[in-house]
Amino acid sequence: MKRYSLNLFVAAAVLFFSFSAVSAKGVEIHKSGKGIIKDYQKNLKEAQKKLLSLAEEIPEKDYSWRPAEGVRSISEALVHTAVGNLFIPKFLGFKYSEKFSSSLEKEMTKKADIIALLKKSFKFDNECFSKVNENHLGVEVDFFNKQKATKRYVLLLIIAHNHEHLGQMIAYARSVGVVPPWSQKKK
Repeated sequence: MKRYSLNLFVAAAVLFFSFSAVSAKGVEIHKSGKGIIKDYQKNLKEAQKKLLSLAEEIPEKDYSWRPAEGVRSISEALVHTAVGNLFIPKFLGFKYSEKFSSSLEKEMTKKADIIALLKKSFKFDNECFSKVNENHLGVEVDFFNKQKATKRYVLLLIIAHNHEHLGQMIAYARSVGVVPPWSQKKK
């Protein structure tokens, strides 16, 4: 019985100290934020790639399609996504060099123009992401409606916004008969 108790104690001690060492290393990495921007950017780029492939795959004749009255059309949703990509980084201190406004959603309707705007917005966001210092992710910045948000939150908002509209575009594309390129059967 004593031997069993001793073995149990040793096993518990080994497990405890192993988890402590792993946890300490995890805390160290978490505090430094080491590599998190690259992970964020990789995730953003995946959404961007899919959004762009859908924008290119959907025929221009369907860009005016909308699921119901009062809901954004395909072109409006794509332009809205791009405008958000150009606008949101201002909370991180980055200002896009060209003038733009939310009224672009109603004004810009040509597929080539929308794709060019998307590409510009993706490039801008990726440049902004690469300039954010990982050690400052917890720093609070002024945000919408005089709120405060961390820089981490703003980056996550950009990612979430792109994924939100990627999901919307997948549904819109399928509604007009377009299968997302990454879902098409290989020939």
